[in-house]
Order: sequence, then C-alpha cells, then structure tokens
Amino acid sequence: MYKVIAVTQHQIVILDNQTLSRNGLRVLAQQTGVPAGQVHDFAEPEALEAYLSQSCARVLLLSDQLPAGGNIVRLVRTLHQRHPGLAVVVVGSRLNTAYIGALFAGGASGYIYHKSKLEQTIPAAIRSAINGETFLSPEAAALPYHQREIDGLGERDLEVLARLAAGESVKDIARALGVTRRVVYHVRTRIKKYLGVTTNEQIIPAALENGLLTE
Repeated sequence: MYKVIAVTQHQIVILDNQTLSRNGLRVLAQQTGVPAGQVHDFAEPEALEAYLSQSCARVLLLSDQLPAGGNIVRLVRTLHQRHPGLAVVVVGSRLNTAYIGALFAGGASGYIYHKSKLEQTIPAAIRSAINGETFLSPEAAALPYHQREIDGLGERDLEVLARLAAGESVKDIARALGVTRRVVYHVRTRIKKYLGVTTNEQIIPAALENGLLTE
C-alpha cells in the first residue's frame, strides 16, 4: 500500500524580491491544499533566515532573481547546510545545464523554468519535494543534463568552486570538506581546465560567464 503524505501538514516559504511574482507563487502554492496561514513569503534573504531560525518549513520556493550582488548558488548551499530538512525548489530564469547542476550540487531539490506552465509545475514540484523527490520542469528536464555530474565537473568540484567564490582559502576548503589540500589543488586545476583558463584569478570570472556561478 502506498503512503500518502498530507501536503496540508507542511509549511511552505517563498523568497522572491518581486511583489507580483511573489504573490503569484503564493497563490500557486496554495493550490496544493496548504492553508493560507501555512504559506509565508519574503522579499529578502535576511527576513527568510530570521523566520527559519524560529520556525520549521518543509519547502522553499526560491526565485533566482535576487537583488544585485546576490549569489543564488551560494544561497542554496547555505540554506541546505543550515536547514537540511528544507527542500529548496528554485524558480529560475536560465536553461543552462551547468547552472542547474551547480544548484543541485549545492543542495537544491528542484528546478522550475520560470516560463513553464507554473500552474502545473509549482504544485507538482511542491508535492515531489515533500515526498523527498527531485523535480525538473519539462524544459529543464529536456536539457542534456545528468544530476550532480555536469560535463566532467562533479559535486565536489562544484562545491570547491562555490567555496572559492566565497573567498575561502585552500586550507579552509580542505578542512571543511575533510580532504587534503592536495586534493583541493587538484580540483582547482580541473576546474581551470574545464573553464579554459590558466590562472586562479580567472576562475571566478569564467565561472560567472559560463553560468556555474551567478552574481
């Protein structure tokens, strides 16, 4: 017998700095049967974090249209580390295999292209997330994409890249990942080869240009 998980038992949170789209996501989230009082929306990451520090939510609908300077990949990774029980579903503006792969490597549970049929994909993604499943909207699923493995860059490579972008040293990265510095140096060399650059200073600009990081 299949076990049905009641969607109404879970809280859903939304992070989107655009009022119109944030309100739209709220309406679509409620189509899953979640009471209005269990859907909470925020315009700023700081407000969301303050709420999550006091409350328990199951699913986050995260727009990748963050304010200038926001880094969606880094935000997903941070949220996943701080709130491992929170399923992060990104509503994104890009159909890019490296970008989507970096989000999943950071801990995202789903990706919905913002021009998909949101009235269908948002409720489906929420239900999948609550059941512990990953979700890709049809447009994203059609990309030549393999979960957590993007054109030779695996999860560890993307984690190292994200930490380099955050300004962490090789020593700090090695300690955080539980590996030797030699391993981190090797990964950094592999990332440079993948990006087609020769110096460490070129890594972050090239990663931004190729969609592995966002500003």
